[in-house]
Amino acid sequence: MPLLNLSDKLLLCISGELDSDADINAFARSNWRLYSNLNTYLYRHNARQLGSSGLLWAAEYGLAVVVQRFLDEGANVEAKDARHRTPLCLAAENGHEAVVKLLLAQHGVDPDCQDYYNRTPLSWATENGHEAVVKLLLGQHGVDPDSQDYYNRTPLSRAVENGHKAVVKLLLAQDAVNPDFCSEDGQTPLSWAADNGHEAVVKLLLAQDGVDPDSRDENDWTPLLHAFWNGHEAIVKLLLAQDGVNPDSCDEDNRTPLSWAAANGHETIVKLLLAQDAVNPDFCNEDGRTPLSWAAENGHETVVKLLLAQDAVNPDFCNEDGRTPLSWAADNGHEAVVKLLLAQDGVNPDSRNKYGQTPLLLAAAKRHDTIVKLLLAQGSVDQAPLLLLAAENGLEAVVKLLLAQGSIDPDSRNMYGQTPLLLAAGNGREAVVKLLLAQDGVNPDSRNMYGQTPLLLAAAKRHDTIVKLLLAQNGVNPNSHDDDDRTPLSWAAENGRVVVVELLLAQEGVNPDSGNKYGQTPLLLAAKNGREAVVMLLLAQDGVNPNSHDKFDRTPLSWAAENGHEVVVELLLAQDVVNPGAPNKYGQTPLLLAAENGREAAVKLLLAHNDIDPNSRNKDGETPLLLAAWNGHRPVVKLLLAQDGIDPNSQDLEGTTPTSRAIEYGHEAVAVMLLDTLRKGPSFVYERYLRAFRHVF
Repeated sequence: MPLLNLSDKLLLCISGELDSDADINAFARSNWRLYSNLNTYLYRHNARQLGSSGLLWAAEYGLAVVVQRFLDEGANVEAKDARHRTPLCLAAENGHEAVVKLLLAQHGVDPDCQDYYNRTPLSWATENGHEAVVKLLLGQHGVDPDSQDYYNRTPLSRAVENGHKAVVKLLLAQDAVNPDFCSEDGQTPLSWAADNGHEAVVKLLLAQDGVDPDSRDENDWTPLLHAFWNGHEAIVKLLLAQDGVNPDSCDEDNRTPLSWAAANGHETIVKLLLAQDAVNPDFCNEDGRTPLSWAAENGHETVVKLLLAQDAVNPDFCNEDGRTPLSWAADNGHEAVVKLLLAQDGVNPDSRNKYGQTPLLLAAAKRHDTIVKLLLAQGSVDQAPLLLLAAENGLEAVVKLLLAQGSIDPDSRNMYGQTPLLLAAGNGREAVVKLLLAQDGVNPDSRNMYGQTPLLLAAAKRHDTIVKLLLAQNGVNPNSHDDDDRTPLSWAAENGRVVVVELLLAQEGVNPDSGNKYGQTPLLLAAKNGREAVVMLLLAQDGVNPNSHDKFDRTPLSWAAENGHEVVVELLLAQDVVNPGAPNKYGQTPLLLAAENGREAAVKLLLAHNDIDPNSRNKDGETPLLLAAWNGHRPVVKLLLAQDGIDPNSQDLEGTTPTSRAIEYGHEAVAVMLLDTLRKGPSFVYERYLRAFRHVF
């Protein structure tokens, strides 16, 4: 039988077997007769089975006809969404007057219901300025016009924040509304209105009895401070005209309205405040910052002028860190403000903060060249620290300015004995080095308090071009030693600077084998760090001992083997005089160190040498095999076990063997390899291990 020939009762039965609104709706829309018969069922299904979600949706979007249809089919007028908002709450929030009327007329509706954040329909309607809805709700019995939500915000607080004047009037007309109620953070309606610049609302509130025009929030901010911060000039005027308003009140940071207005560059507001007798134009907070200090830091020229015109303002006031307005302005590159301050009597252009930095130093460090010129024009400025700073930081333009004046010593020193040239060379400032070397009176071989020369510092810091510049100067000692007996060649070799090493080796008088205070030669340092090309250069020099020992009896080969520098090991082993088995002060040979650290390639090279004993021992009686097994270096263990004469069961002074160490530290593959070797030897040795470590196997 065709579907359309079924009775209405059967069609409803079929619909009842469908699970969702979407399925029922799709079924109903397949034919006009089905839609006519099943549409009512669809509404009823949603109301009874799906928590009246359709009613919530229709209320939110203001569909009054749909809302009525849901209500007719028994939808729950107090249904709630995930945030506990009812249809009335959603309709009020979105200003749907007709839907609100419809819902308020329903039996059982709560006109003052609260959502998850304790907000009522009135709270939402006032926030969004829905005047007609607000009127409807205020006319309902049981609606609290001054209810507090989770954040202690009232409907009035929400309305004033958004500047809804008409709604504010409606609320203020309610006897139960407190016009000065504080929210959770201590803000009153007046504070909210002042903060957001709603002048008309501020006027309404100031006309109310009981409103405190000088109230404070949790940060000690008054309505006046909120208005100042945001530059609301008209509101500032209104508040200043109120009795009881302190125009010089401090917030929690001990900052006044004038301080904030000056910092933010609100010129008109600064004028208003300066016209108040109660305002101290030079008030300093707990950090010693004045309004002039803040204005100077932020470059507000007009505000600075206004403040400097006040007799009570000290243009050179120092805060607790020794910073003056000039210091702040110079540091931040505010040229116009610097000019204004320098024109004031009593301003010290050479003041120093607690770190000894002058305005000139601060400006130079930030590359504010124009301000540097302004400050240099002041006769009382100490230029020597500036030259040192400029040289250290590569401020070429500043260095040129200072040197051109001819009144400064280009070889001046700081407390550590550093000259401008030393600082420039050590920091790789090539252009500055050239400028300084061109000056009469500059010593290209000066030493700091550590005995370091410009050449040594340049070599140590890998500034190859500067090394070349310095070596071209008369009077530079290429073999200079610092207090640790480090030479330029020592540093260049350690850092692998091949070109610099070649340059230094070509200099007359350079000792290619000089040791530092630890006895480490350039060759040893190069070998230790794997500098292959440098090692080749040094080995080709007369007078270089490839078998030199440092204070710990470590040789170049010892270091290269320990660190796994395969090519360097090969280069050193090719030298006839090198002793491949030379022990250090702890009895560690190159092979022992390489084995302990798992340097397979180095171990292979050393084992290939005729003079190597694979069973050599350190002072604790440990062999290369024991150390390799202990540290789980399987490839090295394999290499050693393949050597003729190797003792796989060697014991150290404590009686420990390679196998016992491998088992103890969980190196299973190494232990198995050793046990396989032992099994080929005397049976009692193998069986002893099996008994001793049966819990493992």
